[in-house]
Amino acid sequence: MFKTANLRKGRLSQPWAYYAITINTENRTPFFTNLYINQILANCLQQMVRDKTINLIAFTIMPDHLHMIFQLGDKLT
Repeated sequence: MFKTANLRKGRLSQPWAYYAITINTENRTPFFTNLYINQILANCLQQMVRDKTINLIAFTIMPDHLHMIFQLGDKLT
């Protein structure tokens, strides 16, 4: 299994670029079967939109992962 640092090696995040990503839970544990946890996750995404960190195009929450299509803003934090 790759370490996270190895996966990011040589990658660059560019302001205003579009990205399609998948985020998996650790050990593919189905954390996202709980409505309360999903609401927290959706609220975090909405806050990123309000902060203009991202322009969220689409997302879907699956039991053990999240799919997102978004455009980065000009803040790379």
